[in-house]
Amino acid sequence: MSLDPLRQTIFDVLCHCFGGLLAHCESFEQAVSTQNWSLLQLAQKCFDPAANAFGSTFKEDPSEALDNLLDLMAHEVGRQRPRNRELVTACETYCEAVTDLPLVPFDLSEPQTVGEELSRAYYSSFGEPGDHLQRPVQLEVELDHQLGLCCRPEKRGGVSLLTFLFAPADFCFSDFLNLPFYFLHEHLSHLHTASMYADRFRKPHVFQGSFEDGWLIYTAFDLYWERLNDPTFLGHEAIRSDALDHYIIVTEQENHLMRRGYDLAKWFHLQVLGRDTETFRSLSAQLALCSFDDFGADDLHTEFVHKISDYRRRDDIAGLQRLVQANPIINGLLASLI
Repeated sequence: MSLDPLRQTIFDVLCHCFGGLLAHCESFEQAVSTQNWSLLQLAQKCFDPAANAFGSTFKEDPSEALDNLLDLMAHEVGRQRPRNRELVTACETYCEAVTDLPLVPFDLSEPQTVGEELSRAYYSSFGEPGDHLQRPVQLEVELDHQLGLCCRPEKRGGVSLLTFLFAPADFCFSDFLNLPFYFLHEHLSHLHTASMYADRFRKPHVFQGSFEDGWLIYTAFDLYWERLNDPTFLGHEAIRSDALDHYIIVTEQENHLMRRGYDLAKWFHLQVLGRDTETFRSLSAQLALCSFDDFGADDLHTEFVHKISDYRRRDDIAGLQRLVQANPIINGLLASLI
């Protein structure tokens, strides 16, 4: 399934202009440096509202759609900061350059490949190689009222479905920057793991476990953040780091299941393990590669989160540290917890 030509044009124009913002980030950030703004903050004030308004206008001709979006962006800059001539000039230069560049359809498989390869490298290093890392995945794009990425994993054979939900009036600059992370989460939490309790549902979003959609989001965040510190990874690491932080903050506010699992993983990593990243990643990978019914539990992964929560509620860091030291292999740890 794919977008209709009209929405596909909107998506491609948005990605074209957001990519242009990255290419001109230095001139924009220089223009707003006196306000201590970053490019992401500038986008949130000026470019995202323009993009959202553009997503509701539905101009079918690509060149007309591009001109429309750039006009909206320039208008927002002029309306928000009319006295900042350096910013207005930077926006004019940006609009001219983006107009001169050929409009090439955005290839979603590129950020998907980044996320998939990061997940595969993680499980190969801290888990074990196997067929779970070679599961075939079909990427689709659907129109939706809310932006998102979801998957329907097939872990007993067949092709897993990965669906990017495009909301024309909801796609922002930070989403564009975070696309590789979104795909990393889907692969690391759902597509490359053993059978999770949520996999029993044909629509996984009906049940979002705090382990797969919380603990493993923190695991993906920790992994991705480390890679962003390498300027040869994707480039523009400072801006991408800002966008990642923004996503985590907003998601934690809106999703209590994610917040519970994410906060517990962060506490476990920083407080219990003393920032021992290798041990944390190893334990998380080993647990994610255990099927939910390996130990006869109804939901092994949620039970794990509950047990960690019990120790945190009692503020028993020392007790958990003793368990980890006595059971360096995750199966031993789980046997002690459940």
